[in-house]
Amino acid sequence: MPEWVIDEAVYALGRSRHYSYHQSAMAEKGGRKATRSSSTRALPVFSRLLAFGLVSCTGFAVYTNTLSAGFVYDDSRAIVKNRDLLPETPVTNLLYNDFWGTPLMHSGSHRSYRPLCVLSFRLNYAVSQATSAYSYHLVNVILHAAVCPLYMLVCGLLLPKNESGFLVSFVAGLLFAVHPVHTEAVAGLVGRADVGSAFFFLLAFVLYHRLLVSSRASFVRGSILLVSVIASTASAMFTKEIGITVLGVCLLYDALVHERLLRN
Repeated sequence: MPEWVIDEAVYALGRSRHYSYHQSAMAEKGGRKATRSSSTRALPVFSRLLAFGLVSCTGFAVYTNTLSAGFVYDDSRAIVKNRDLLPETPVTNLLYNDFWGTPLMHSGSHRSYRPLCVLSFRLNYAVSQATSAYSYHLVNVILHAAVCPLYMLVCGLLLPKNESGFLVSFVAGLLFAVHPVHTEAVAGLVGRADVGSAFFFLLAFVLYHRLLVSSRASFVRGSILLVSVIASTASAMFTKEIGITVLGVCLLYDALVHERLLRN
């Protein structure tokens, strides 16, 4: 057989092997890319809203048995015997009295300044006075049902933006909704200070996160977000004093988490 025929056959064989290797490499790369894209794929908006709604409904459902409860323990002093809830008492008294209706300057004052929480009790009193605790308990349960999806949203901000991260935040929201540690705060009417403060606390954090990621937004939008953060923080603080700590949480998040994400 002529030598040039052998050389041509060897060349053709080598070229076919190179082509096969190239094709398999491209297929492997495409597979990795498809896997990566599927792992970072975000859920549809409807599915996300459904998950948030399920967490909220779970938070409401687990405490429906408290709606028929009455006034117990500190509820009597904070609601039944609190003159700041009476219609004839000026609303401005809430700014000078503590949570129990005692003037802040009085020696026997508890020094618990929660005018927004007391205002919510006053609105309940306007509906059903102190003859029935149903409306009071209903507001507490609704607040808990609103806090649960907010907590899930905060978890989502700290987790990867993919299906796995959303699933983890969903499970965290469900666990938060049914965790027995919240029983006293939701079932006890005076616990509204804790639940309400938690709502505004988480809302302030979410709005602050939006403010950080919207650095290129218009001046008007940035100003609205900033004012919303301040208003939510003030609401958290005036519902319960511990709410002011959201400022420290936001600053720590900005310095330790958000800046690291920007660098990466």
